[in-house]
Amino acid sequence: MSNSSGKGFLGFILGAAVGAAAGILFAPDKGDKTRERLSKDAQDMSKNVQAGLSEKMDELKSYFNSSINDMKRKFDAVEEKVDEKLKETKESSTKK
Repeated sequence: MSNSSGKGFLGFILGAAVGAAAGILFAPDKGDKTRERLSKDAQDMSKNVQAGLSEKMDELKSYFNSSINDMKRKFDAVEEKVDEKLKETKESSTKK
């Protein structure tokens, strides 16, 4: 997961919020319609943010799971080498 994708996502959300706010402020609608549109836009933005956060959380979980699995494989390999060296040491000490 790269830092630039997080910044891009944040920029997208910020741009959408600024665009929505500018569109609403400069629209010639009545107060009721403007409040209705504000409410709908806020709900839409909330859904988009939740979807984006959910996607980023899934990416983060995948990254950590992959990292943990890599570490487990490396520890297993080290453990195997240590066991081999112990076995070799025991064998060489019993031969003397």
